[in-house]
Amino acid sequence: EELAVRSALLMNQYLTHTLNPHFKYKGLPELRANYGIATGDVVVGNMGSEKVFDYTVIGDSVNFASRLEGINKQYGTRILICEETLKKVEGKFVYRKVDHVIVKGKTVPVGIYEVFGVPGTILPEIQKQVDTFQEMVSAFFAEDIEKAAQILRQYRLDYPSDQLGEFYENRIHDIQSGVQPFRSYTKWSDK
Repeated sequence: EELAVRSALLMNQYLTHTLNPHFKYKGLPELRANYGIATGDVVVGNMGSEKVFDYTVIGDSVNFASRLEGINKQYGTRILICEETLKKVEGKFVYRKVDHVIVKGKTVPVGIYEVFGVPGTILPEIQKQVDTFQEMVSAFFAEDIEKAAQILRQYRLDYPSDQLGEFYENRIHDIQSGVQPFRSYTKWSDK
């Protein structure tokens, strides 16, 4: 798990600080990559028949990792890990809780988290952003919607480009205006 998260961080860093500046210099479009990491049992090897086979990996956690990679777009995040992965790497990375999700093919919500980097390497401003968001999302999941809304108002002023902040702004607005009742999870399906 730790190596998987470190790999995602390094790939994202290389893309952001090396490849994209090169592409921009050449007049090419910049690239964006998203990463989903899930922990669980898988089957790895050559699958198929004698005539047609492929080296692959299958299992629920493979499917879940793929879904996490895809829903990064909805949250505006880059690296999402599941609760089981977090248990294995807690304390080794700076992260924030994103949500509880139910993905296609599942019925039980699972906590998901965005990873930012290794402790001690994060800029103080990023750490402050993570801490403030964490305070807001803790209030939200404790169903203290008023406190979450109050923290989020200032958060949105300080970090207006954070898409995850916008996601929660809309979610809280819908709850406060009665459009949607409080739900402790988001249900995502493939689009």
